[in-house]
Amino acid sequence: MDNSSPRSLRAQRKKMQILQAAKLLFLKNGFSATSMDQIREYAGVSKQTVYTYYSGKEELLFDVIAHQLFLLSDDAFSEVLNDLSFSTPEEAEKSMIVFSKKMLNHFMQADYLKMARMVVSEIVQFPELGKLFREAVPLRGLRNVEKLLKKANQASFITINNTEIAARAYIGGLLTFIFIDGILTAAETVDFPTDDQIQSIVRFYMPSILTMNQINR
Repeated sequence: MDNSSPRSLRAQRKKMQILQAAKLLFLKNGFSATSMDQIREYAGVSKQTVYTYYSGKEELLFDVIAHQLFLLSDDAFSEVLNDLSFSTPEEAEKSMIVFSKKMLNHFMQADYLKMARMVVSEIVQFPELGKLFREAVPLRGLRNVEKLLKKANQASFITINNTEIAARAYIGGLLTFIFIDGILTAAETVDFPTDDQIQSIVRFYMPSILTMNQINR
């Protein structure tokens, strides 16, 4: 089907209306307090239209998380990765700082933090929410960090034997800001880490990877 056809464009607009309505209502009322009828009414579409795209509220939430809250598509991430250089230790540090800022800019955005708080508050009653959120955001972010480190690993002065563990260690420092200063606070605005803090995390992390790999040999 031609994605530029009038029918296809109308369908895309309808689906976006549903996604935007669901996102706003989930963030405002929570998952359990939001019904498919409320989403349909807010989106201004028929019940048949909603169920044409989504079989239920869980599937709709997954789409909201995957497409409305994760700003970088895989293609966009590849473009970011292509712009990062690991030709020298100095360039590697600079690239890690740039990437760290991009990660924090995303994960500390207001809508992401609100959605994460909603998932945490309702995960006991709806354990499937945790699985959906975990797959759509944290695991996807972890895979992107692994791609970053695989590129870094091509440099002659960097050796990473276990990319997954190295990625988890790197994310750990950033998560202290995301969770402690973001998700676990009810403030409308959060304290974003300073440039000096981000640089310090990167400078602390990079030699620790080299040391770890030397020990593993």
